[in-house]
Amino acid sequence: MHLCRRITGKPFAVIGTHFNRDYSTVIHACHLIEQRTQRDAAFRLFIEKLEGRITGTIHTTAQG
Repeated sequence: MHLCRRITGKPFAVIGTHFNRDYSTVIHACHLIEQRTQRDAAFRLFIEKLEGRITGTIHTTAQG
């Protein structure tokens, strides 16, 4: 859900519909992922790489 939101920019309700969930569930899921990426560098890198594979872009970070 988090990556759907980041990549498409679609409203929470639209994303929720695709997962058969309410918009508030999408908001909660996105918030949890944002929190974890702030405190867990390895997880953040994983999410960035996954997003890059989906979008065909390469993300670079200050760490390399």
